[in-house]
Amino acid sequence: MKPEVRKSLTVVILLGVALFGLFNFFEHTIENVEIKPVDGWSVIPFVLLLASIAFVPFINRHWWEHNYPKVSYALGALV
Repeated sequence: MKPEVRKSLTVVILLGVALFGLFNFFEHTIENVEIKPVDGWSVIPFVLLLASIAFVPFINRHWWEHNYPKVSYALGALV
């Protein structure tokens, strides 16, 4: 295995173990959090961004590479 891949894999594993430990440590605090449902209209820009990331590069790659930041900021501003 290449050293770069081994180093990246080690970092990902350590991060996962740290997050697991952090969530277990704060389990009693997280238990009492009330999760409120998300409005359907606020999910639409996210779905549009995912769909555009998946399909627009196949339709017009040059336009997408040039306008991706504008499209993502505009969809983010809608939320």
